[in-house]
Amino acid sequence: MIDLNCDLGEGFPDDAALMPLISSANIACGYHAGDQDIMHRTIALALEHRVAIGAHPGFADKANFGRLPMDLSPQQVYQLILEQLILIATIAKEEGVP
Repeated sequence: MIDLNCDLGEGFPDDAALMPLISSANIACGYHAGDQDIMHRTIALALEHRVAIGAHPGFADKANFGRLPMDLSPQQVYQLILEQLILIATIAKEEGVP
């Protein structure tokens, strides 16, 4: 079996159209793109279409889509990712993801 994966939840309008075509989705965790409302909607869509979800963390840089280099220590990178994983886990739980 091939996993057809897609980055979603970034605030673009095609998530609903793409969801039935994929088997897993990396959902933006709100720092480089998206926000909590979009995360809720995207997770709900994934559940509706039986699509596996994963986290897509990024740099806290929405203006540049998380693409500018950042001078962060390993501890700062760890904290940045941890915050995003906690956020998506909380939202997933609120949406009924086991």
